[in-house]
Amino acid sequence: MPSRKIFMVVFVFSLFLIQKSVAQISNSDNGIISPIIPENSWILLKAKGTFQWNYGDWKNRYPYFTSIPIEVEYSHQNKWAIGANYAFTLGSQVVTDPLFKGMTNMDGYLLDLNGYPAVIRTYMRGFQSQLYFLKTHIIRSNRSARWLLQYGAGAGYYLNYTKYVFDLDMVPLLERNNLGLFDQRAGGYSTIQKAQLSYLDNNSVSFYFGMEVFQGYGKSLRPYTMGIGSNQGTKTDGSFGLFGGIIIPINVSKQRVETTDYFVD
Repeated sequence: MPSRKIFMVVFVFSLFLIQKSVAQISNSDNGIISPIIPENSWILLKAKGTFQWNYGDWKNRYPYFTSIPIEVEYSHQNKWAIGANYAFTLGSQVVTDPLFKGMTNMDGYLLDLNGYPAVIRTYMRGFQSQLYFLKTHIIRSNRSARWLLQYGAGAGYYLNYTKYVFDLDMVPLLERNNLGLFDQRAGGYSTIQKAQLSYLDNNSVSFYFGMEVFQGYGKSLRPYTMGIGSNQGTKTDGSFGLFGGIIIPINVSKQRVETTDYFVD
């Protein structure tokens, strides 16, 4: 929990600093003759990588994981944006000790049919999907590119489970119908908040990076989990993470006027 609080403080403080910088830039431009640059609307295709540290009930099952979100976003004249994402969860850290309680030998190993320690690899798998809204501020811009600050929130659905990899027909406890007692499958509604800096170029692939906080309000999709017992109530899953990725912009505005108009602030 302390790490979560630290991250939230950094998250809010970063927004404050960036907003202050935007205001200073705006004030410094007063009194200067500036070009009027009409802003386009865009369809943005995004792909990113995210590293997420978990808290709450999620941390008891999966301490941290990576995800690969794919996003489609409509950006209206760099004022606001609305989008949808779908993220594959790819974790390799799984807490399995409670699941095998009472099933291991004196040395803590789960044995296979030959009496040897079973070689079992476990992974966190699943997905997150949200619709989101972002407020956009232009930090710097010219006719060909711009720096943008965006922040906002969204809501959607998530699902996760534990994937097991081992030699088939060697660990009967984890095979066929028994696997549902160990896979910790859970899911439900989710919310997300994020802030990001984007560099958007009119004519080439662009990039963005930022931070996000995730909250999951799910429940177990199995009536019973081995070593834990009957599954009841809501799971308070959550994570906070850092991300970076690329943007493929598609201009959906009318042809831009090539002449330059001027105004005095």
